[in-house]
Amino acid sequence: MMINGGAPHYKSLNPNATLTSIKSIYNTKIIGIFTRSLESINAKLEAKKALLYHFTMSDIASRLKMIEAW
Repeated sequence: MMINGGAPHYKSLNPNATLTSIKSIYNTKIIGIFTRSLESINAKLEAKKALLYHFTMSDIASRLKMIEAW
C-alpha cells in the first residue's frame, strides 16, 4: 500500500516484540555459555572419576598381591 506520494507503508515495529527478540537472542547466548561451562565441568569430573577408578583398582591390585605374598 502506498501512502504519502508513493512511499511504501510498513507496519511499525512492535517494541515489545523487538525487546522479546533481543531477550531471546541474549538468553540463547547465555544458555550456550552456561551449557559449555557445564560440559567443561562434566569433562573434568569424568577425568577425575577415571583417575580415581584407576588408582582404586591399582590399590586393590597391589593389596591383593600383598595378601597373596603373605
